[in-house]
Amino acid sequence: MIPCEMMKDLLPAYAAGECSDVTRKAVDEHVVSCETCRKSLQAMTEPAVSGESTTDPARKEEIGKEMTFRKGIRKIRRRWLISILCILLIIPLSGLLFLGYNETRGEGYAFSNMKGLRNVNDYMKNLQQGDYEAPLKYCDYEQMYAKITNEPMDNLIYSQEYLLVEIGGEGYYVDLYSDRSLFEPYSEGGSDADFWAQAIIQNVENGQENLIPAEVFADAAIKAGNSLGAEITAIDFLSETSDSPYTYVLYYAPDGRGYYRPTQNGRLTEMNWLGLAYIPEVIFKTYVADSNQKIKAENEVIDSYRLLGLDQYTVMVKEDYIKDMKAFFDDGMTIDSYTVGTPYRRSEEWSPTDPYEYSDKEYWFVDVEVQMSTKDKEIFNLIITFKIDGDKLEADGSFMSVIVDGDSGETRVSLYSAYPNPYVLEEDSSSYNFVGGVTIIMADGAENTGGNIIFEG
Repeated sequence: MIPCEMMKDLLPAYAAGECSDVTRKAVDEHVVSCETCRKSLQAMTEPAVSGESTTDPARKEEIGKEMTFRKGIRKIRRRWLISILCILLIIPLSGLLFLGYNETRGEGYAFSNMKGLRNVNDYMKNLQQGDYEAPLKYCDYEQMYAKITNEPMDNLIYSQEYLLVEIGGEGYYVDLYSDRSLFEPYSEGGSDADFWAQAIIQNVENGQENLIPAEVFADAAIKAGNSLGAEITAIDFLSETSDSPYTYVLYYAPDGRGYYRPTQNGRLTEMNWLGLAYIPEVIFKTYVADSNQKIKAENEVIDSYRLLGLDQYTVMVKEDYIKDMKAFFDDGMTIDSYTVGTPYRRSEEWSPTDPYEYSDKEYWFVDVEVQMSTKDKEIFNLIITFKIDGDKLEADGSFMSVIVDGDSGETRVSLYSAYPNPYVLEEDSSSYNFVGGVTIIMADGAENTGGNIIFEG
């Protein structure tokens, strides 16, 4: 049986004839046995007071107006409640549509980045509050360890893997499977201008970076230019001429000999001597020894990480990070505030666990602008970029400590990585010190650069 309290809410609709058949039946059954509700219903359906005739036309009109007014109020109240319900439904629906739209376009708050953004906020809040251990739960140590230990070990370089030929009276190492007869016409000194002219043409047509000996460059450039129908010129490092395979700058090798190098890849890029098609003999022997020494050292480091094991590696990474953060904030540095920017999605070309495995997986990134101050209340801003990978985070950027000695005027700048340094067995690479007259220049509007800090002095 329906309780009287609920029945009181149903009686107005029953009296107005606006309830369903099911409700009408329930009211009829209830008022048969409940005198209180029956009288309430009678009062609604027979509004005349005792002793007052309901046959009076004026009174009937008055009662009709009263009933009409009550019906109007009920209708208004019902429509008002429906409107509020619609609004309450529209608000979350519009939010869901907004999140879905951002999910599709890869920018802004979306379903797949909400948890990651909360993790970013927690990461920064913990650092701000001095809890340096809490952010470590968001780091993927297994991924760090896999990336290092999956690094393939380079093989040592042996001269037997190359072919030694003579060009213009000088020895050059070339690909082992080269045809020696191709070089024989140019073996004598002074007979190699045609050979190097072909090397210049290869630089233009195939994008190669063949070095041309200084003593033969002029003749070879003329021959190549005539064949290409374009001028091959030598310029200096400060020339405003655009870089191209038609312009060359003079380089001096470690043995003191000069070589002209095409500028299409830039004038100051590091020279990969062992990557040349024609490697001068003296340079080859020098660089092979240096490269083999470096390869051995790098391979030993990889072996050391593998012997360390994941568990011990994780402990060392965490300990180093906590130590660095304590050192940084003990210098009097403070995170005054931070602002989490708008997330954006982009793909990464390489696997996070294998540096040689191609991947087109997309990740969410977000830039966090951090306002910091020194103990002398000097304020500066830094940008930390977070990569969101499920429940894990990876941060790119550094915190900067600036200490000025009041007596000597000497400035010490220290950079501490905002993310644990994965290379714990190598020389400390998570913090860097600059001592001296240091000028700090912050790049305006730096994005995805970790602050883009430039040091001069």
